[in-house]
Amino acid sequence: MVRFARRVIAAGVSISNNPGSLNMLNVATSSSMKDNLTEFMIDLSRKDCCFSPGDTLHGRIHLKLSEGSIDITSLKITLTGLGRVNIKGKREESLQKSLIYMKKEWTIINSPTSLFEHERSYDFEDTLPESIPSSFYSSKGHVQYSIIAVLEYKNNDGEPSMVKAVRGITVIEELDLNKLSKTYFEPISEFEHRKFGWFSCFGGQIRLTLNIDRTAFVCGEGMSVVGRIENKSDRHVERVSASFQRIIRFGNYIEQNTENTLVDIQEMQEDILAMYVEEGASIKIDKKIHIPPVVPSTPSIGSHFRESQREEHGGRFHIRRKSHLLTGRLSISSQRSRTSLTSLPQIQRLMYISYKYSVRVKSGGVDIITIDVPIIIGSKPLVDTMSQDFSLRRDTNCTAVYKLCKHDRAIPLLDSKERTLCNKAQLQHLNKYPFFSDLSTSSKQSKKLGIIANTIRAENKVMNTILHSVMDERHTKSAASCSAVTVSGDSPDFIDTGSEPTHREEVAFTKLDPLFQRAFQRTPENSIDSPHPKILKVEDLL
Repeated sequence: MVRFARRVIAAGVSISNNPGSLNMLNVATSSSMKDNLTEFMIDLSRKDCCFSPGDTLHGRIHLKLSEGSIDITSLKITLTGLGRVNIKGKREESLQKSLIYMKKEWTIINSPTSLFEHERSYDFEDTLPESIPSSFYSSKGHVQYSIIAVLEYKNNDGEPSMVKAVRGITVIEELDLNKLSKTYFEPISEFEHRKFGWFSCFGGQIRLTLNIDRTAFVCGEGMSVVGRIENKSDRHVERVSASFQRIIRFGNYIEQNTENTLVDIQEMQEDILAMYVEEGASIKIDKKIHIPPVVPSTPSIGSHFRESQREEHGGRFHIRRKSHLLTGRLSISSQRSRTSLTSLPQIQRLMYISYKYSVRVKSGGVDIITIDVPIIIGSKPLVDTMSQDFSLRRDTNCTAVYKLCKHDRAIPLLDSKERTLCNKAQLQHLNKYPFFSDLSTSSKQSKKLGIIANTIRAENKVMNTILHSVMDERHTKSAASCSAVTVSGDSPDFIDTGSEPTHREEVAFTKLDPLFQRAFQRTPENSIDSPHPKILKVEDLL
């Protein structure tokens, strides 16, 4: 206590001896209190912020004042889409390129306007262009879309100021599996072997046979792999794995010039098909591989998948020619389609995305057998795989939920030096991609996640209804003692007045599902009697 008193006295002496520091403190405090604009944010009608080219974008700009009024000079909105590639290396292995896919500007307020209301919203609407590529992220390049609002105004003290609000969106090109050739949905067979020793007389051989049900999927489906690994050699096979790989080609005018492109191959997921195959053993392979959420394959009408594939070795981009049974199968346009794809818009692309499964047999720490199976990831599933209720609807996206790709990273949308009143989550954006968990061909993992997600949505809807009725009842009892209740898709927090729960609340809560009841009673902050009960989100369990 004595030391604390001495510090307080010393601080008081230093301030009294230096009145300038006290004046600076007062100026800093007063300057922070001058600006009475406390909120400036962008809300979109679609909470997942996912759109397709040509969709209509509906949004709202929300302003909130702490007191007084402000004089708005201008309010402008800019909708931008930017593609950027940044690959560093030698001259033939480097590429720095930026491309603006979209830039739209419009003015909501262009003449001085005084705002006296405590809260005010401005609606806006616009249509996305038809010829824009999908949102995408990788360490070497990305395509990002964002909405930026700029507000110029004079605060309560008449000082001019400027603030920005930003919101990222995800654009997903349509790749409908119903428009692809039927050959993509027919079973294929793959065979490869490796001999050891002179003419296989001493070392023997290892044989791998695979049968795959089809080569076109949407995220959330399962790929069936059946086969056999035969070890007729004197070597020990450590494992047989299937690696899901994303192939990204970078370059200028990729569809017209496929030879002079740089390629990055990313390992997205690895599944074990067989383990520890001893000498003379034969093991059956029967596996259903889960397709994770990723950006769909790039639609193409003018290019085809060539035999030459580019692989990266030791940080360098290297061209290697490979031949396998499915050469050219990845092409969307090289085979006759059920519905013509020639109506696809021409887009100048910096990146071209495709996928493949690489099945590898490892022995002695090296891959002795490799089978590459190109596949297509679409954005809309086959109608035959959908339930009858959904197949009657025209929009097959109604069954999709949008999930994050675990390999993506958030992209900053504003410079850190720019002034903004947005929350931290809105200053960066993570893309989400369509994921289907209720198809007849969905994997077991997807179906389990879908059941959990549907349960949470239903319980959240019930809880929202209960909380709305509770707040309305309390508001009618005492309007002066109630706090504002804000329901937002981004922050579903509800402010309680602190009063004791009524009998009606307790009865309504006890009638809820026991699982939902336990979720809210597990921790104090998730209790219905908490000052800030938080609704569970689907992403919390997925």
